[in-house]
Amino acid sequence: MKNSVIAFNLSEFLAYAGGNGAGHVISAMTGKNYSLYSNYFSWNGDTIAGKLTTPGVWYVNSHGNPQLHYTNAAEPEQHLFWAVFNDGGADHPYSYDYKRFLANGFNFPPFNDTGNPYVAFAQLDNCNNGTPYNNGLLFESLLFPFFDGYGELEQDQAVIAWPGITFIGESQNLVWWITGHMASGWTAAYCRFFLVGNNSDENHPVHLNDKTNLIDSIGECTLIGDPFTRVKGVYTHTVIPNTLFWWRHLN
Repeated sequence: MKNSVIAFNLSEFLAYAGGNGAGHVISAMTGKNYSLYSNYFSWNGDTIAGKLTTPGVWYVNSHGNPQLHYTNAAEPEQHLFWAVFNDGGADHPYSYDYKRFLANGFNFPPFNDTGNPYVAFAQLDNCNNGTPYNNGLLFESLLFPFFDGYGELEQDQAVIAWPGITFIGESQNLVWWITGHMASGWTAAYCRFFLVGNNSDENHPVHLNDKTNLIDSIGECTLIGDPFTRVKGVYTHTVIPNTLFWWRHLN
């Protein structure tokens, strides 16, 4: 299934009002012609790896840092899922770069030999997944293989993450601002623009690093990839929807 929504949420977050981000993703994408999958209690490294073959819209609500996020696994070796991990030339078995490489196979989609799609859009509601590490944003690895079969770089692919500490009780609000509006046909860039221009204590408030700091600048919401990415409607390479034409750059 190429049109899939995959949503993971730490089970411990369900004890917090507003902590069920995955449920709000599923609600927002219901009726949008996507298959829907959510997991709260039994997801580990193997679960994530399996779902990376049909990623579509990807969501994770967990603890994290610039290099990784946690899973809900009890087993120590499956408790962490890395963005990129390479130690002495050996790929870490639980990392997005390695598992997306395996899922994609050879060549670029839609001509890759596995036939699996790429990640179209990901929202990562984990602390610091949008913070640079060694001058790079490691969770760009979700967008592997980065090019499509037409030679376009990360076209209609994006990740939104947060360059600081987020708050569990605001998980549902983060989804409301981003994936919730993506589901209505908005671009990733316009969702970010709308968030920083309208976030307030009276309107689904979301904060970064401190409960006194409302997100109100572009730098407080990391967008990796194509700013014109959509998960619903026609891709136009602009913020303007167009139901008559599909945009593709021709050399």
